[in-house]
Amino acid sequence: MSPTLNYLSSTLSMIAMVFYVIGSIGYATDKDVIRNVAWITAEQSGVNVYYALKKVYIKGQGTEQEQSYSDCSNNNGNVCDQCEEDGQGSFTLCVIGAVIALCTMSVCGSLSRTVSFPMQLVSIVFAAAACAAGVISLSLFMGNCYDKLDDQTNVDLEWGSGSVLVLIAMFLMAGVGGIQILSTFICVST
Repeated sequence: MSPTLNYLSSTLSMIAMVFYVIGSIGYATDKDVIRNVAWITAEQSGVNVYYALKKVYIKGQGTEQEQSYSDCSNNNGNVCDQCEEDGQGSFTLCVIGAVIALCTMSVCGSLSRTVSFPMQLVSIVFAAAACAAGVISLSLFMGNCYDKLDDQTNVDLEWGSGSVLVLIAMFLMAGVGGIQILSTFICVST
């Protein structure tokens, strides 16, 4: 039973790692990437706005423009300042989450062959750390930046694909942590 749970944990960790990497791609500056991996989206009267971790892209009604947060930042606490800072933090945390998910995947993969109580504990710590990276990443950009944008506009903002994938990765790593706790109890009881 424990090897099966470790295979499952390894697979879920791999999926979470890919989702964290996709979320971090939201730091790109290419307009097509921004549109596909936006963290926040808005639509009103045929105009679509895509907020990524580094830049905003607006398209519709014959207009097309993009602006990085650093271009409109004036270091006085405006929305661009907040989103630029939070975007950098969220990007870094997504990369950290991906690396830790990769480590978790490796540890769980090795545990599927040879059971080791100390390594089970390491996998639990790694899963918790990867989950925490997702929580903090989301709370930065989808908390602070989202709130500032929401206060500034009358348009309904929605979570974009980048933030949703990071949310899923976070829950996957929480699930891996739970599976590893169960696997540890099975390891100890046998």
